[in-house]
Amino acid sequence: MVAEYVTGRETAARTRPLTPPPSRAPHGALALTGPGRASRENPEGRTPVAQAPRPPGAARTRSGGFFPEPTQDEWPDPDGRRHRLRLSRSLWPPLPGPLSVGVPMLRRMKITERTLAEAWQRTAAGHDLLHGAALPPVARSDDALEELAEHAEEVADGGLCLVVDEDGTVRGHHGPYRQVFATRDLGQVLYLIAEDAVLRSAGGPGEAAGALDRIDPVWGRRFRGGGLDDPGTVGACGRDPLEGFAWIARSWREQAPYTTLAFFRAAPGEPVGAERLALLYGADPAQVAAGTRLKDLTAVDGGRTYADRQWESCWFGQAGGWTYLLHHDTPPGAFADKEAYRALGITESVRLSATTAKAIYTFDHDRDGRRVDDGLGMLELIWYERGRAPYPRGGELDHLNRAIRRAELDHPELTDTYALYFHALETSLGLRLPHRDVVEGEIRAAYWA
Repeated sequence: MVAEYVTGRETAARTRPLTPPPSRAPHGALALTGPGRASRENPEGRTPVAQAPRPPGAARTRSGGFFPEPTQDEWPDPDGRRHRLRLSRSLWPPLPGPLSVGVPMLRRMKITERTLAEAWQRTAAGHDLLHGAALPPVARSDDALEELAEHAEEVADGGLCLVVDEDGTVRGHHGPYRQVFATRDLGQVLYLIAEDAVLRSAGGPGEAAGALDRIDPVWGRRFRGGGLDDPGTVGACGRDPLEGFAWIARSWREQAPYTTLAFFRAAPGEPVGAERLALLYGADPAQVAAGTRLKDLTAVDGGRTYADRQWESCWFGQAGGWTYLLHHDTPPGAFADKEAYRALGITESVRLSATTAKAIYTFDHDRDGRRVDDGLGMLELIWYERGRAPYPRGGELDHLNRAIRRAELDHPELTDTYALYFHALETSLGLRLPHRDVVEGEIRAAYWA
């Protein structure tokens, strides 16, 4: 803020940050007095440079302003003169505590490195659980970020690093290339810094949720919801993940039964034909027409042929509104009939691919002809670390962040991160595979032609 001081015939403009002391928690509009005519009430001759119209019901202050329930603060200049600040509780949000995150004022405030540092200092001082939690390292450019991230890796810290852009956007990074959030909302930045600090010391997502509850119940609910808003009360899952899509996660990591789990769907009410899809991929037309099932293939010569040819086979069918096709490599000539493929009306697809030898496990999601990936390119499941959102907060994959957080909190007994991820895919996208049909050999199957 800039305050004008009139000294005799000269006018000087001086800039001073107006950071109210946390113990007083003042809030409101500023009325600053400067040199003017002295009086008994105003012996130093401080008068306001400008005055606002009188609000209804407000009382006039000694200096001529109109500020209900004013509080005061004073400070000296380097030349020894004292200056007075009047603030009204009616206009500013409360500053101490968790800084009332998310209020409109914090959303409009342009964030600088200084305002961020001061806001975090007040926030951390407001609760014992954040005492000693320093502001993450702040870089002023991407080059500086790379140096900070390299240092964090050297000291085995790997914590959050921040970049404050000139437009007030704060970007959070884990490492120099993995951006985890970008926002101009100071309240969101403070929450995300606190979340990172709590997760680094907590024993797991459940303990972190409890700690954030004690700091601010809104933060606790936000953490439980997995997003950046307050989701309110979220009901428990109430299901066993291993009875749903998660049953296949562990074997898929070992490329069994197949390396690729592909799912397709069209517009609502227009299912993708499973048999037509399998034929386009190269399934044996005779086996598809005959309705061959897994038990039929394994019944031949005690299953020896199937064991030898399993690499060139597929399973297919429908579940949960999706058409699925499980396979390893596809044969030459697959998708040769492009018109027939377009005729299926596919609008959305999900593909999970496992390459055990290279420890590469990927998730690909396409909708309406474009990748859903927040611009990250290849999405690897190995990015997911229990308790931490694997994708940028508030991005187009945030539905997975939320579903994963719910899975972590609803199923603390499930320690396999891949099973948690698959359960999140079921709850957020509806992916399913018929476990009983696989066990009983009833799932549709065929060799490539």
